[in-house]
Amino acid sequence: MNFPTEHGCRRKIIIRSLSDIKVPVCNTRPVSPSVRVWNKKEFDRAHSFCITGISTSTDRETFFSCDALRINLWHLNVTSEVFSIMDRPLDSIDDRTHLITGLDCSNVSPSIFAYCTNRGSVRLHDMRLSTNCDFPLMVFDSISPDEPNIWTLFVNAFTDVKMGQTSDRFIYTRDYLTTKVWDTRMPTSPVETYPVQMELRSHLSVLYESELLCDDFKLSVSSDDRFIVTGSYNRSVKVFDRHAMQDPEYSLIMQNEEINPFIDPFRAADEPSSFASALSDTAELPWPRRISESSKSGDNLLGSNYSSDLRFGMDMGCRWLQVSWRPGAYVVAVSHSDGIHLLEALC
Repeated sequence: MNFPTEHGCRRKIIIRSLSDIKVPVCNTRPVSPSVRVWNKKEFDRAHSFCITGISTSTDRETFFSCDALRINLWHLNVTSEVFSIMDRPLDSIDDRTHLITGLDCSNVSPSIFAYCTNRGSVRLHDMRLSTNCDFPLMVFDSISPDEPNIWTLFVNAFTDVKMGQTSDRFIYTRDYLTTKVWDTRMPTSPVETYPVQMELRSHLSVLYESELLCDDFKLSVSSDDRFIVTGSYNRSVKVFDRHAMQDPEYSLIMQNEEINPFIDPFRAADEPSSFASALSDTAELPWPRRISESSKSGDNLLGSNYSSDLRFGMDMGCRWLQVSWRPGAYVVAVSHSDGIHLLEALC
């Protein structure tokens, strides 16, 4: 038999007995697991500004990417070519130009997608009709195109858009204060409006000076289009039940990561922390705690010494911007600046 030596060459070994066979010794010392991450593919040199949205098409072969002025269509297996759907020249930008802030593809048809703008508008396109995005199939405007009030523009600027999971009839948007649901059969106004942080409306001037009005809060929709989840300030995550006739809002107060992990994070400090009592009290509700009038008030839910960025009785530094719903389950991932939390409904 030929075996390689330490120098790489091979030498012939004659095996006459079992003592001539040496089995490698397995190292049983514990080794800390390591995770390696590398880029599988790179799609570069296609955007001149920060990317504001990426969405995979339902055909699982193409995906969209967008920045403030451009929308590109990519093929997952082709990294050297890109099809530009929209490309506005920089010299044509003025105060009335709609800048793209988010994009989402249809979950039913690979040719339909929608994008939202900073002027409270959603444009729905069907590439089967035209590949030119200058002429959208449908437009949803939350404010007048000629709105002169700067506060109205900031408050109604859409930061994210999502299309329905089960059909293309409903479109979901998030602005600074609310979450809106639009119906393609009635595009003139939203059919549902859920307040997220309406208590901040009276402090817009202070929020503008501190640049908090530029926070990009995202939203996500469950697989059955029943629940909408979005983040807010003060370590609060809001879940809206579209099927509930009364009190459709749930407020999930996220606790500090260093607390006892067995403490129920869905209960306020003055409520019982027993998880069994929480189940018995809300056995028929998918989320453990409904929003209450006390949580809408100006009291700080986490204490006055919790964060240095305490304004209006709220912890503005603990904001949850990114949210994502797991397909096929009531599990949500929410993230802040340096952490991710997983939430699961009690169903």
